[in-house]
Amino acid sequence: MVKKNITYSIQRQQKRAAIQVYHKKFPNVSDKELSRIFEISRTTVSKWKNKVNFQDTKRKRKSKLSRDIKRYLLKRARNKYTGIDGASSRKLSIEIRNKFSLNISKTTINNWLNRLLNKPVKAKKTFILRKKDKDKRIEFANYIINNNISGKSIFFTDEKRFVLNSPLNKQTNQIRMDKKGMNEYKSEKGEFFEKIAHPQAKFPKSIMVAAGISYYGVGKLIFITGTMTSFSYMQVLDLYKEDIGRLGQNLMFQKDNAPCHISKSCLNYINENFKNKLEFWPANSPDLSPIEELWALVQEKIGKYNFESTEELAKKLQYIWNRIPKRLCQHLVMSFDKKIQKIKGDGERANKREHSNNKSIGDWVNKWNNAGDNIERIVYNKNSLDRMKFKKIKELKGKIKSIEKDFQEAKSRYSTENKKIIKKDSKQLYKFFLSEEEDMKNEFKEKIDQKKAEIKKYEETKGKDLFELFSKEEKINNLSINIKKIKRIGSTNYSSINIE
Repeated sequence: MVKKNITYSIQRQQKRAAIQVYHKKFPNVSDKELSRIFEISRTTVSKWKNKVNFQDTKRKRKSKLSRDIKRYLLKRARNKYTGIDGASSRKLSIEIRNKFSLNISKTTINNWLNRLLNKPVKAKKTFILRKKDKDKRIEFANYIINNNISGKSIFFTDEKRFVLNSPLNKQTNQIRMDKKGMNEYKSEKGEFFEKIAHPQAKFPKSIMVAAGISYYGVGKLIFITGTMTSFSYMQVLDLYKEDIGRLGQNLMFQKDNAPCHISKSCLNYINENFKNKLEFWPANSPDLSPIEELWALVQEKIGKYNFESTEELAKKLQYIWNRIPKRLCQHLVMSFDKKIQKIKGDGERANKREHSNNKSIGDWVNKWNNAGDNIERIVYNKNSLDRMKFKKIKELKGKIKSIEKDFQEAKSRYSTENKKIIKKDSKQLYKFFLSEEEDMKNEFKEKIDQKKAEIKKYEETKGKDLFELFSKEEKINNLSINIKKIKRIGSTNYSSINIE
């Protein structure tokens, strides 16, 4: 049917063109004669013989929007926020109905605004730059230029917190559904309802990671238990030193001005352990650091997944990080030099994402062939370590109680009544029964002593040695540990446990 319609349309256009050509060549030929030649009506001939074109023009309905209404729309919508200034197409539709007594849909208004003005740009958050911040940025740009420092010679470092399940953006997370899907959604059940009415935790769990990036690649990912403190940051610095040794001995160390980074103990540690380093970093300058753009890319990739636990999130983060292309690192680091040139005059923002238009950055493939995708680096702070210790001792105490309960059940089998019955039947069997009871007591005593020794070991060990006592799985499971006020763990008295 479609083929027939297309063929008919082509034939009709060919006839119209032939009528125009024939009439131009032989103007004296009558309409009746032309209608006979082309086998069409005289009306069609008279309609098309003097026309320039030979195609149908679409009939356009006259617009309801008069010149006055269009002027009003321009006045209300030009350079206005759709939300704050009440210049959304829905609001304007209501205003026109009240002011001009004319019902126009918001879709019509939106289409006309797209013709009269550009499409709306979404507002976004950015950082405040005060005058002293701009002056410091100009000073930093001059310091970089005067010392001939390029992005190639810097190892950029930073931390980032990843939430277990990122909150949904209402405008970008939209689903187009068919009739069946819409019915499912309206009935408040099914896959589509779960996708749209996505349940979110009020206080979601999160993981903090630290890493570095250079022109020669990225450093290995570092996971941080709890919040970052000076105590944990010094452990991170040791790992950064390893990365610099692997990527390039002459790389200059960079850090931002987070409170734990500029504490007295950390600054002294940096001066002792890093020969090459940037003298300072301007405040409120995330736009200058290439690793901030890398975090944004990793966030985009990690945001496609939902995770049941922080352990899953940690493993996926490690998996994605191990596949960052070296070409991408080079592209991001080279943008640092462009941004320095941009801010050297006025210290203004340089927010443009340099990677967004570049499509030749390479595939995200695994480059740690020997290490695989295992989590290798986990650091800790004192509070999170105390919390892990508290949880472990509590777990061991629970196991002791469970052993004691099992002991009481086993003890009931060796009651005085059972002993009397067995002694009456056979003295030899009675002696064996007593030896079995003694073995049972020794077995449970050994189990309890073992747990008591473990508790004592955790109580007496401190710092890095204590952290090494925990298994890798326990460390990973405690990555998002909540830092709460922990009661002081003193020596525990286990004299109440009776083995006799």
